[in-house]
Formats: sequence, structure tokens, C-alpha cells
Amino acid sequence: MKYDFQRDLTWLILRPWILVPRFIQIVGAISLLLARLIFQGSSNEDKTQKKLAKFLLKTLIGLGPCFIKVGQALSTRPDLINLGFGLGEIIDEFGRSLFDEVDYKKEANNAEKFSNLFHNNNSVTIPTVERHLSTIKVLTTSWIDGTKLKDRNELIENNLNPSKLIRTGVISGIQQLLEFGYFHADPHPGNMFALEGHNGDLGNIAYVDFGMMDSISEADRLTLTGAIVHLINNDFYSVA
Repeated sequence: MKYDFQRDLTWLILRPWILVPRFIQIVGAISLLLARLIFQGSSNEDKTQKKLAKFLLKTLIGLGPCFIKVGQALSTRPDLINLGFGLGEIIDEFGRSLFDEVDYKKEANNAEKFSNLFHNNNSVTIPTVERHLSTIKVLTTSWIDGTKLKDRNELIENNLNPSKLIRTGVISGIQQLLEFGYFHADPHPGNMFALEGHNGDLGNIAYVDFGMMDSISEADRLTLTGAIVHLINNDFYSVA
């Protein structure tokens, strides 16, 4: 099952008992949020800003999975709005991703493909898919016992070296883009764990949640590689 805006819109229009209440819910929730932002958004009081943040979180949760994913993306990628993407484009993109994410057999295949790419890398761990306990609606993997990469102090308290973990994260990310051409498309702090131990200057990390994966073409991979080489050489004209 694939996301298709025109097909899904037609499906909704033919079911006004679903469309109308949902439309009222979305318009009402967003209108209330915008009203609070207009009257309180310019406040410099820390207490007011925290209340607005909590209200935003509550609003997105109440509106459902697609809005939650949009909020999650904007929490780590606010530049999606410096770049000029419209809300409709963002929601369509997450709509497509959500349709892929609900098929856990597809996610299991993604996890195993990703694991094979890193099978010689002792610094990157991918959970093992337990196929006999997995279906389209249930995905079971081996347990990852680690620390989420969201709080530097928590990492230090657990005797984990942030610099070594960053190095592994950067190198594994570059490998995905420039060497494999297949990458984890949702690498936010909740989907990456710091593990005990290290390999020289490299910390140990684990990736989880393989519902959003993507590939880049050979041409784009070569373009990215060339851009990095030009940056290293301070050849900014060639980068442009």
C-alpha cells in the first residue's frame, strides 16, 4: 500500500462522516495554536515559552501520527522552514514515509540490508531481526542495551566519551551516503544509542528504527563526494 494524495483525497471526499469531523479538528486545533502564538509568542518570559512548548506538543499529539512526525522532524530540522518547504510538502513526505513504516516486513528487510552493510564494522551495531516472531504488523528484534544520544552529561555519567561517539556517528553517516548509497533517513537522538566500550578513537553506537530508509543515485553520490573533496581543498568555486 502506497501513499497517493489524489487517491486518498478521493477516498476522504466520498466519506464525509470522516472528512468533516477531521477537518474541524485540524482547523480548530491549529487556529487555537496560532492564536496563542500570536498573543504569547513574542514573550521573553521563560515560563510562558515553556507553556507554549507544552501546548504545541499536546496539539501535535492530539492531531495524530503525521503531525507528530512533522513536529519530530522540526525539532531537529527547523531549517526545513530556512529552506522554504511548504507544510503541505512536508506532510506529503511524511505521509509517504508513514505508509512505508506500517509494513514491518519492509522494515525488517531494511534492517537486515543495513546490518549487512556494516557487518565488518565493530563500532556500529544493528539489532538482529527475529523473523519467526515478526509479521507485517509486529517486528521483533534483539535488545539494544545502551544510552540515548540526547544528553552529553548522561553519556559522561555512564563513562561514555561523546567525542568518540560523534566520530563514529559522522563516519558511519558519511559511509552511508558516499560508500553505500543507502542510508538511515531518520537518525534523530531517539533512534541512536551509545554502547559500552570503544575501538581506539571510535565509540560504539547502535541504530534502531528502520522504517525510513532511502537510497541516492550513483550520480548524486559522486556529486557529494566531489563536493567534500573540493571543501577539503578550499576550492569553493568548484563546490559552487
